[in-house]
Amino acid sequence: MLKVGQKINQKDFAVEFGHEFTSKDTQKAGEDEVYHAFMLGRKIEILQVASTVELGYGIPDEDFIKIKSIVYFMKQHRGSRFKKKRQ
Repeated sequence: MLKVGQKINQKDFAVEFGHEFTSKDTQKAGEDEVYHAFMLGRKIEILQVASTVELGYGIPDEDFIKIKSIVYFMKQHRGSRFKKKRQ
């Protein structure tokens, strides 16, 4: 099912192989069992969570804050409305 270095999406894996993890016929039962198996895999360090940038559907923070709309709204965002009373 899995190969060393393979990048997988937990949801897609559950849809494709979830029925092999449980005897129940429901999609939800398969997803729950796959989720549990992945959690144990991360715990014993067989699996590791990949970053969204590494998976190809995210951007680094440095690039995100350079987007024009983000720069504009960061300028519009005011600081905290709370003031320091004591020094």
